[in-house]
Amino acid sequence: MPSDESEIETKIQAIFQRHGSRLSPTQKADIRRLVHEGQKPLNAMREFLLANADQPGNALKLYPEAETPDEDRGPAPERD
Repeated sequence: MPSDESEIETKIQAIFQRHGSRLSPTQKADIRRLVHEGQKPLNAMREFLLANADQPGNALKLYPEAETPDEDRGPAPERD
């Protein structure tokens, strides 16, 4: 896509403008390659439409088998 190419070139030029004087030609070639490689996954993420109200697809469950963390540990020890 033409807009992809312009976005890639804009990113590369921003990196070169900021760090170009310290980069070797090999490093500059690596940056070009990496920015190009990163564009495809970025486009895939952008195609997945989300709204601010959308809930996460999965939730972190620290104790997936138990309803509460205390069930796995048993009763609390008695204090003196």
